[in-house]
Amino acid sequence: MTFTERAGVFWRLHFLQLLWNFKGMQNMGYLYVIRPILRRLYSGEEYNEAERRHIKFFNTHPYFACICIGVIIKFEEELKEGTFKKPEMIPVLKNRMSGPLAAVGDTYFWETLIPVLSSIAVLGVYLFGPGNINAIYTLGIVLGVYILSVELIRWQGVGWGYEHGLGVVELLKRKDFQGSMKRIRNAAALMLGMATVIFILKTGGEMRMPLIRVGVMAGMVIMTLKRISPTIQLYTLCTAGFLYGMIQ
Repeated sequence: MTFTERAGVFWRLHFLQLLWNFKGMQNMGYLYVIRPILRRLYSGEEYNEAERRHIKFFNTHPYFACICIGVIIKFEEELKEGTFKKPEMIPVLKNRMSGPLAAVGDTYFWETLIPVLSSIAVLGVYLFGPGNINAIYTLGIVLGVYILSVELIRWQGVGWGYEHGLGVVELLKRKDFQGSMKRIRNAAALMLGMATVIFILKTGGEMRMPLIRVGVMAGMVIMTLKRISPTIQLYTLCTAGFLYGMIQ
């Protein structure tokens, strides 16, 4: 796979879910992504057979699909070269990879990165006030960080899958996604908890509504001791801050 082809795959990955459907889910988008590679490798009936291999059911996390696609491109090249001789195994391997990649992607993006960045955005509004230029800058930075994270995964994932093949699983373990997710969520829960307490103390006055202040602090301690999910802590503390602001 050349650099130009990799750039083309990267671009097409943005349209992976454009033709999402209940029967094949991401299968049409997946075929669209790898079609230029198939056209380079095959022609005539061989090409038609390759398309039939890849039009089958496919569904995984949209941002981590790049890893699976990188692996499959490598297998297709090896199949053409004759070093891989089981074309019927390609759809099987594709679907075996899609489940674990979906689990990692869902946890990393939906349960970690989005709640954390959303919390930072809310804190920006807390700190600077709605409509303030600094709050807008904060929202822009948060959006930029999210987009950059997604695009880096898309670009690097294609390379990881292509270079390591099925060994990409070991690579992901070395990247320590699980450890990173835990550290990010714990740091975010602490940050939002501290910010919420500071906000309440700052706006509540010396003796004003002490039960609310004590209740929020006690709730933080209880959630931590009970090992409540940091994601739930983030949303709970965020909601507490909004409710307090409305009461005031």
